[in-house]
Amino acid sequence: MKLRVISFIKRETILTVSFFLALLSCFLVKPDREYLRYFTSNMGTMIILFCLMAVVAGLGSLGVFRYLGERLLERIRSQGGIMLLLVFLCFFGSMLITNDVALITFVPFGIMILEMAAMREKICCTVTLMTIGANLGSMFTPMGNPQNLYLYGKFQIPDLEFISTMFLPFLYSIILITITCLIFVKSTPMELTPVNSERLNGKKTALMMGLLVISILIVFHGIPYYVGLLVVIGVLCFADRKALLEVDYLLLFTFCAFFVFAGNMARIPEVRDFFGY
Repeated sequence: MKLRVISFIKRETILTVSFFLALLSCFLVKPDREYLRYFTSNMGTMIILFCLMAVVAGLGSLGVFRYLGERLLERIRSQGGIMLLLVFLCFFGSMLITNDVALITFVPFGIMILEMAAMREKICCTVTLMTIGANLGSMFTPMGNPQNLYLYGKFQIPDLEFISTMFLPFLYSIILITITCLIFVKSTPMELTPVNSERLNGKKTALMMGLLVISILIVFHGIPYYVGLLVVIGVLCFADRKALLEVDYLLLFTFCAFFVFAGNMARIPEVRDFFGY
């Protein structure tokens, strides 16, 4: 039992720290009705995260991301090109499906491709750059990572203002990560064994893509939070119940703990005065 607890803490360090900080803050601010507001005021962020993770899980189970990557790889003719493709799959993918989900989706696929291309010695380097790429790319859009979603919803940042603020860092990131990839891998010509994947289920893929569009519209306030949530859950209950089970609920619990901690800190006069609330 002790080993399981230690293993869980190591695996879910952020959740553990968030939980204990929230618990400690409860001794400073006695639980009351105001606690409910911590969650109701941030419910939009939680709903968006849930919908994105559920829909991406559904797309992943259909093999959509793998299929798209394989079609792109058919055009690759060099080792440098393979590394650039894998890194930028994470970079651009994170803008729509969040950085964590992009890595979970593309890293196993990337390792398989590198082994097929006789680039096993480049796995560590490539995965590292994929991780960096996912985190850099995710900063450009409100749904790129959970932190963006929280700030975007909390402070009601206009869409154009958000994107324009992040545009220069985003542009610099593209340039720097491209240069880094070219430094680590030379553009050596190579032959990649063709990948023959199963054909996609057209109807289910179209359905999931529709749900992804709905999730993105929720982010930009095109659809009310609760309407989008009901649609996503309702469709997945019939189309792919497993996707609902694959949602990272621990991440949602982490945010709940963060809301309690942040809300309590804001109610302490000394802390509020220090940060200028």
